[in-house]
Amino acid sequence: MVQTAHRPAHVSPPRTRVSPDPNGVGEDLIIETPAVMWTCESPRTSREPCSSQSVSSSTCWRALETREAAERHYLPSPPMSLARPPPPSLTGRVQGLDYQVVSVSCDPLEPIRTAVTACRRCDRGQNLERVTKRLQEELKDLLPTVKDLEQREKLLKDKQSTTESLLHQIQEESESLNSEAAAQREKDKLLKDENRSLTEEMVSLRALNQHSYETEDEMDQRAEEAQLLIQNKDELIEKLHRRITYNQVLKESYSLLKEDLHKAVRDLKEQLSEEEQVLGDNQNQVSGC
Repeated sequence: MVQTAHRPAHVSPPRTRVSPDPNGVGEDLIIETPAVMWTCESPRTSREPCSSQSVSSSTCWRALETREAAERHYLPSPPMSLARPPPPSLTGRVQGLDYQVVSVSCDPLEPIRTAVTACRRCDRGQNLERVTKRLQEELKDLLPTVKDLEQREKLLKDKQSTTESLLHQIQEESESLNSEAAAQREKDKLLKDENRSLTEEMVSLRALNQHSYETEDEMDQRAEEAQLLIQNKDELIEKLHRRITYNQVLKESYSLLKEDLHKAVRDLKEQLSEEEQVLGDNQNQVSGC
């Protein structure tokens, strides 16, 4: 049976390089880890290298495991006094989506960790750019809505100012009508006092007429006076009736006008409340957006 001995001829530390991404998004961090150079010793062949390859970060683990196995089987263990010190950390800086390696430690696993971290950072940067672009597009889409809402708010403010001026005018007209109604009530009161006085005068005239029966002369004279008073009274009564009729017509017209004013005020208040509600809904939508 032919025995073949394998031993590592050369073990080199991994090297790190940055290559451009073919998609044009950023750069890929690729770790080149040369595999162990094996030599085969057999009676038939001389020493010749079996294989040598350059792998990326996704296939570095297999090469590193092969390298560590070879070191464990064929390299002597260092003494405790000559043990390897802890490797320094991998330092670097991120500029945009590019990752530049400043120094590499002697730990074979550290470049792989660095590559994974860089890939994650690149993915985060790409996601951040996509989210930023999407938010900018959404903001551009929302700008016409905001302008429309501002115009509507301006129109509502103009309508509100117009409504307030109309309400102020209606209040002034209502106050003037109230003052006219108060003056009319005073006139009605005066007419009632005059009617009461005329009634009292009629009573006194009747008493005088009754007393005139005692003497004819006084009766005739007082009858004439009474007739005159009666005529005057009839005229006054007719005037009072006309005034009362006029007052009734004026009261009816005032009541109708007052009802129309109340209805107009209610309609304006309802319209104002609806517009304020629409304005509040629009402001809530804008604040929600």
